Amino acid sequence: MYSKATPSFFNFFEEHIQLKNIIPKSVKQKYYSTVGSKRKYSLTSMIKFFILKNIFTIQTFSTLLRFLYISKELRDFCGFEVYVKENNPKFYSNLIRISKKFGKSNKIENFNPEKYAQSQFPKYASSNPEIHLSYLNSHFGFFVKSNIVTDGLGIIRHIDFYDEEMDFSLNPNSAKYKYDSKTLIPVLENYFSLHPEYKYKYFLGDTGFDSSDNYEYLIEDRNMIPIIPLNPRNRSNLPKPNFTTEGIPTCPNDPKLEMKFDGITR
Repeated sequence: MYSKATPSFFNFFEEHIQLKNIIPKSVKQKYYSTVGSKRKYSLTSMIKFFILKNIFTIQTFSTLLRFLYISKELRDFCGFEVYVKENNPKFYSNLIRISKKFGKSNKIENFNPEKYAQSQFPKYASSNPEIHLSYLNSHFGFFVKSNIVTDGLGIIRHIDFYDEEMDFSLNPNSAKYKYDSKTLIPVLENYFSLHPEYKYKYFLGDTGFDSSDNYEYLIEDRNMIPIIPLNPRNRSNLPKPNFTTEGIPTCPNDPKLEMKFDGITR
Protein backbone atom coordinates (compact mmCIF):
# COMPACT_ATOMS: atom_id res chain seq x y z
CA MET A 1 0.00 0.00 0.00
CA TYR A 2 2.81 2.40 0.85
CA SER A 3 4.64 1.87 -2.44
CA LYS A 4 1.50 2.46 -4.52
CA ALA A 5 -0.33 5.24 -2.69
CA THR A 6 1.35 7.09 0.14
CA PRO A 7 -1.75 9.05 1.31
CA SER A 8 -3.66 5.75 1.64
CA PHE A 9 -0.86 4.42 3.79
CA PHE A 10 -1.13 7.44 6.09
CA ASN A 11 -4.90 6.99 6.37
CA PHE A 12 -4.42 3.29 7.12
CA PHE A 13 -1.87 4.12 9.81
CA GLU A 14 -4.15 6.69 11.48
CA GLU A 15 -7.10 4.30 11.41
CA HIS A 16 -5.38 1.27 12.95
CA ILE A 17 -2.55 2.66 15.11
CA GLN A 18 -3.50 4.98 17.97
CA LEU A 19 -0.15 6.22 19.23
CA LYS A 20 -1.69 8.09 22.15
CA ASN A 21 -2.99 4.82 23.57
CA ILE A 22 0.26 2.85 23.35
CA ILE A 23 2.83 5.40 24.55
CA PRO A 24 3.81 4.58 28.16
CA LYS A 25 2.83 7.16 30.74
CA SER A 26 6.42 7.39 31.96
CA VAL A 27 7.56 8.41 28.46
CA LYS A 28 4.88 11.11 28.28
CA GLN A 29 5.87 12.49 31.67
CA LYS A 30 9.53 12.55 30.69
CA TYR A 31 8.85 14.28 27.37
CA TYR A 32 6.57 16.95 28.82
CA SER A 33 8.68 17.54 31.92
CA THR A 34 8.90 21.20 32.88
CA VAL A 35 12.68 20.86 33.22
CA GLY A 36 14.45 22.28 30.19
CA SER A 37 12.97 23.98 27.11
CA LYS A 38 9.28 23.99 26.29
CA ARG A 39 8.14 21.36 23.79
CA LYS A 40 7.03 22.98 20.56
CA TYR A 41 5.61 19.77 19.06
CA SER A 42 3.64 16.92 20.60
CA LEU A 43 5.17 13.59 21.52
CA THR A 44 3.08 11.78 18.89
CA SER A 45 4.40 14.17 16.22
CA MET A 46 7.98 13.39 17.13
CA ILE A 47 7.35 9.63 17.16
CA LYS A 48 5.75 9.84 13.71
CA PHE A 49 8.84 11.74 12.58
CA PHE A 50 11.05 8.80 13.60
CA ILE A 51 8.64 6.34 12.00
CA LEU A 52 8.91 8.20 8.70
CA LYS A 53 12.69 8.24 8.96
CA ASN A 54 12.70 4.43 9.22
CA ILE A 55 10.08 3.92 6.50
CA PHE A 56 12.05 6.04 4.04
CA THR A 57 15.37 4.59 5.31
CA ILE A 58 16.69 8.14 5.50
CA GLN A 59 20.13 8.44 7.08
CA THR A 60 19.98 11.99 8.50
CA PHE A 61 17.32 14.13 10.14
CA SER A 62 18.18 17.14 7.95
CA THR A 63 17.32 15.15 4.81
CA LEU A 64 13.92 14.19 6.21
CA LEU A 65 13.31 17.83 7.17
CA ARG A 66 13.83 18.79 3.52
CA PHE A 67 11.18 16.26 2.51
CA LEU A 68 8.81 17.65 5.13
CA TYR A 69 9.39 21.17 3.84
CA ILE A 70 8.16 20.32 0.34
CA SER A 71 5.46 17.77 1.23
CA LYS A 72 2.23 18.88 2.86
CA GLU A 73 1.08 15.24 3.21
CA LEU A 74 4.13 14.38 5.30
CA ARG A 75 3.70 17.49 7.47
CA ASP A 76 0.02 16.71 8.02
CA PHE A 77 0.87 13.13 8.95
CA CYS A 78 3.33 14.31 11.59
CA GLY A 79 1.20 17.22 12.73
CA PHE A 80 3.90 19.79 11.85
CA GLU A 81 3.33 23.33 10.53
CA VAL A 82 5.87 25.14 8.43
CA TYR A 83 7.03 28.37 10.08
CA VAL A 84 6.10 31.51 8.14
CA LYS A 85 9.38 33.39 8.46
CA GLU A 86 7.95 36.56 6.90
CA ASN A 87 5.76 37.09 9.99
CA ASN A 88 8.84 37.69 12.11
CA PRO A 89 9.05 41.46 12.92
CA LYS A 90 12.75 41.31 12.02
CA PHE A 91 11.75 40.55 8.42
CA TYR A 92 10.00 43.93 8.04
CA SER A 93 12.71 45.75 10.03
CA ASN A 94 15.31 44.41 7.62
CA LEU A 95 13.29 45.67 4.63
CA ILE A 96 13.06 49.13 6.25
CA ARG A 97 16.83 49.18 6.78
CA ILE A 98 17.47 48.16 3.16
CA SER A 99 14.99 50.80 1.92
CA LYS A 100 16.67 53.60 3.87
CA LYS A 101 20.03 52.54 2.50
CA PHE A 102 18.60 52.44 -1.03
CA GLY A 103 17.10 55.93 -0.76
CA LYS A 104 20.27 57.39 0.72
CA SER A 105 22.66 55.84 -1.81
CA ASN A 106 20.50 56.94 -4.77
CA LYS A 107 19.81 60.42 -3.29
CA ILE A 108 16.09 60.21 -4.10
CA GLU A 109 14.11 63.32 -3.09
CA ASN A 110 10.98 62.88 -0.95
CA PHE A 111 11.78 59.18 -0.65
CA ASN A 112 9.46 57.25 1.68
CA PRO A 113 11.38 54.21 3.00
CA GLU A 114 8.28 52.64 4.61
CA LYS A 115 6.25 52.85 1.41
CA TYR A 116 9.15 51.41 -0.57
CA ALA A 117 9.66 48.61 1.97
CA GLN A 118 5.97 47.70 1.76
CA SER A 119 6.24 47.44 -2.02
CA GLN A 120 9.15 45.01 -1.60
CA PHE A 121 7.12 42.58 0.48
CA PRO A 122 6.67 39.22 -1.25
CA LYS A 123 3.07 38.70 -2.31
CA TYR A 124 2.82 35.35 -0.51
CA ALA A 125 4.72 33.32 2.10
CA SER A 126 7.57 31.20 0.79
CA SER A 127 6.37 28.20 2.83
CA ASN A 128 2.84 28.28 1.40
CA PRO A 129 1.77 30.23 -1.74
CA GLU A 130 -1.85 30.17 -0.51
CA ILE A 131 -0.95 32.51 2.37
CA HIS A 132 -1.10 36.02 0.91
CA LEU A 133 0.27 39.27 2.29
CA SER A 134 -2.41 41.03 4.34
CA TYR A 135 -2.86 43.91 6.73
CA LEU A 136 -4.38 42.81 10.01
CA ASN A 137 -4.50 44.35 13.49
CA SER A 138 -2.40 47.35 12.44
CA HIS A 139 0.51 45.42 10.94
CA PHE A 140 1.54 43.57 7.81
CA GLY A 141 1.65 39.80 7.86
CA PHE A 142 0.97 36.60 5.98
CA PHE A 143 -2.29 35.01 7.03
CA VAL A 144 -5.04 32.79 5.72
CA LYS A 145 -8.05 35.00 6.45
CA SER A 146 -11.42 33.58 7.34
CA ASN A 147 -14.91 34.94 7.89
CA ILE A 148 -17.03 33.39 10.62
CA VAL A 149 -20.84 33.44 10.54
CA THR A 150 -22.63 32.86 13.87
CA ASP A 151 -26.28 32.80 14.89
CA GLY A 152 -27.81 35.09 17.49
CA LEU A 153 -26.48 32.90 20.30
CA GLY A 154 -22.91 33.19 19.04
CA ILE A 155 -22.81 29.58 17.85
CA ILE A 156 -20.60 29.18 14.80
CA ARG A 157 -22.65 28.17 11.77
CA HIS A 158 -20.16 28.70 8.94
CA ILE A 159 -16.46 29.39 8.30
CA ASP A 160 -15.43 30.66 4.89
CA PHE A 161 -11.93 31.34 3.55
CA TYR A 162 -12.00 34.27 1.17
CA ASP A 163 -8.59 35.57 0.17
CA GLU A 164 -7.26 37.94 -2.46
CA GLU A 165 -4.00 39.77 -3.01
CA MET A 166 -3.60 43.21 -1.47
CA ASP A 167 -4.16 46.28 -3.61
CA PHE A 168 -0.89 48.14 -3.07
CA SER A 169 -2.24 51.29 -4.73
CA LEU A 170 -4.15 51.86 -1.46
CA ASN A 171 -2.79 52.60 1.99
CA PRO A 172 -2.94 49.63 4.40
CA ASN A 173 -6.09 50.72 6.26
CA SER A 174 -7.96 51.40 3.01
CA ALA A 175 -6.90 48.01 1.67
CA LYS A 176 -8.22 46.33 4.82
CA TYR A 177 -11.53 48.19 4.57
CA LYS A 178 -11.86 47.25 0.88
CA TYR A 179 -11.24 43.60 1.75
CA ASP A 180 -13.76 43.58 4.62
CA SER A 181 -16.51 45.29 2.62
CA LYS A 182 -16.15 42.85 -0.28
CA THR A 183 -16.25 39.61 1.71
CA LEU A 184 -19.81 39.74 3.05
CA ILE A 185 -21.71 38.92 -0.15
CA PRO A 186 -19.61 35.91 -1.34
CA VAL A 187 -19.42 34.49 2.21
CA LEU A 188 -23.19 34.68 2.75
CA GLU A 189 -23.84 33.34 -0.74
CA ASN A 190 -21.77 30.27 0.14
CA TYR A 191 -23.53 29.97 3.47
CA PHE A 192 -27.07 30.12 2.06
CA SER A 193 -26.17 27.76 -0.80
CA LEU A 194 -25.34 25.17 1.88
CA HIS A 195 -28.38 26.06 4.02
CA PRO A 196 -31.12 27.24 1.63
CA GLU A 197 -33.86 26.58 4.21
CA TYR A 198 -32.40 28.98 6.80
CA LYS A 199 -34.05 32.41 7.18
CA TYR A 200 -32.94 35.32 9.33
CA LYS A 201 -34.53 38.67 10.17
CA TYR A 202 -31.38 40.59 11.14
CA PHE A 203 -27.72 40.74 10.15
CA LEU A 204 -25.27 42.08 12.73
CA GLY A 205 -21.79 43.06 11.57
CA ASP A 206 -19.01 45.54 12.35
CA THR A 207 -18.10 48.77 10.53
CA GLY A 208 -16.04 46.89 7.95
CA PHE A 209 -19.30 45.82 6.24
CA ASP A 210 -20.66 49.38 5.92
CA SER A 211 -21.13 49.70 2.14
CA SER A 212 -24.04 50.39 -0.20
CA ASP A 213 -23.64 47.06 -2.01
CA ASN A 214 -23.91 45.15 1.26
CA TYR A 215 -27.05 47.03 2.34
CA GLU A 216 -28.70 46.41 -1.03
CA TYR A 217 -27.80 42.71 -0.92
CA LEU A 218 -29.05 42.17 2.64
CA ILE A 219 -32.31 44.09 2.17
CA GLU A 220 -33.25 43.28 -1.42
CA ASP A 221 -31.76 39.80 -1.92
CA ARG A 222 -31.95 38.34 1.59
CA ASN A 223 -34.85 40.27 3.13
CA MET A 224 -32.73 40.97 6.22
CA ILE A 225 -32.43 44.11 8.31
CA PRO A 226 -28.73 45.12 8.52
CA ILE A 227 -27.45 46.36 11.87
CA ILE A 228 -24.02 47.76 10.99
CA PRO A 229 -22.30 50.75 12.66
CA LEU A 230 -21.47 53.52 10.23
CA ASN A 231 -17.84 53.61 9.16
CA PRO A 232 -16.21 57.05 9.63
CA ARG A 233 -14.66 56.64 6.17
CA ASN A 234 -18.12 56.82 4.62
CA ARG A 235 -19.25 59.93 6.47
CA SER A 236 -19.29 63.38 4.90
CA ASN A 237 -18.09 66.63 6.51
CA LEU A 238 -21.52 68.19 6.16
CA PRO A 239 -23.22 69.27 9.42
CA LYS A 240 -25.55 66.64 10.87
CA PRO A 241 -29.29 67.30 11.34
CA ASN A 242 -31.05 67.11 14.69
CA PHE A 243 -34.41 65.42 15.28
CA THR A 244 -37.67 66.35 16.92
CA THR A 245 -39.35 64.14 19.52
CA GLU A 246 -41.45 62.74 16.66
CA GLY A 247 -38.30 61.80 14.74
CA ILE A 248 -38.55 64.57 12.13
CA PRO A 249 -35.09 65.84 11.06
CA THR A 250 -34.40 69.55 11.56
CA CYS A 251 -32.05 72.01 9.88
CA PRO A 252 -28.44 71.49 11.06
CA ASN A 253 -28.04 75.28 11.40
CA ASP A 254 -31.39 75.94 13.09
CA PRO A 255 -33.00 73.10 15.10
CA LYS A 256 -36.29 75.05 15.17
CA LEU A 257 -36.78 74.52 11.43
CA GLU A 258 -38.28 71.13 10.61
CA MET A 259 -37.38 69.61 7.27
CA LYS A 260 -40.25 69.20 4.80
CA PHE A 261 -40.85 66.17 2.61
CA ASP A 262 -40.28 67.14 -1.01
CA GLY A 263 -40.12 63.85 -2.91
CA ILE A 264 -37.51 61.14 -3.34
CA THR A 265 -34.16 61.20 -5.14
CA ARG A 266 -32.10 58.10 -5.87
